[in-house]
Amino acid sequence: MSAPSIDFIRKFRATATQLNTSVIAGDWMRLSRELGFTAEVAAGWAGLGFMPAEAAPKIRAGMTVAEARQEEQEAAKRFAETSDSQV
Repeated sequence: MSAPSIDFIRKFRATATQLNTSVIAGDWMRLSRELGFTAEVAAGWAGLGFMPAEAAPKIRAGMTVAEARQEEQEAAKRFAETSDSQV
């Protein structure tokens, strides 16, 4: 494994709060090379619970981690409202 690869995985593992395994870090590293983002950005997506394959279409569409966080919060709110109304 090259030094940039090790550096990426170290940064990802130091920053990610979820989905923090070496295998997943490697998957994020490959996607980051393809799409041109940092380990910290990858860790942000992983921190929201996204696997690389799930996040890839959103990243390709230009969505940021902050926008994805907002979208997730809005979806959770809609789900809670729907669940409450069905009780």
